[in-house]
Amino acid sequence: MGVLDELLASLLAQGGQNDPAQPGQGRVTQGQVTQGQLSGLAQAVIAMLNDPRVGGIQGLARRFQEAGLGDVVSSWIGTGQNEPIDPRQLQEAMPDEVTTMSRQAGLPPQQGGSLLAQLLPALIDQLTPKGRVPPQNEMGSLGTQLLQGLFR
Repeated sequence: MGVLDELLASLLAQGGQNDPAQPGQGRVTQGQVTQGQLSGLAQAVIAMLNDPRVGGIQGLARRFQEAGLGDVVSSWIGTGQNEPIDPRQLQEAMPDEVTTMSRQAGLPPQQGGSLLAQLLPALIDQLTPKGRVPPQNEMGSLGTQLLQGLFR
């Protein structure tokens, strides 16, 4: 899980953390994110992938394909380098989900979308070892294992 751990550490370092000793505790300003919010965002991604309306990773890949981003999501599933996605592209491909996941994590949609654009490729990459999309009935246990490994 080294790559994902490094990504999370990098996101926290870039955004800083809310300091409980500072006024405005719990309020997220532009650029600030807490470990709890990142954890919430990762949990929201796993929950979205378990939602039968989304259809797991295959359903997500289909939506990205329809949005003209099939090569991008294929790179996350494959074994090569993950292609980046612009937060605007992510918002266009899955607007309701970006808003919902951001709110679940306690983030404004724009900030949540920016974080998701960095987090989603890494999560999909970790959930598709050796470029294999797991069957939908395995997604729940794989997601739980991934989350447990991330936030020990």
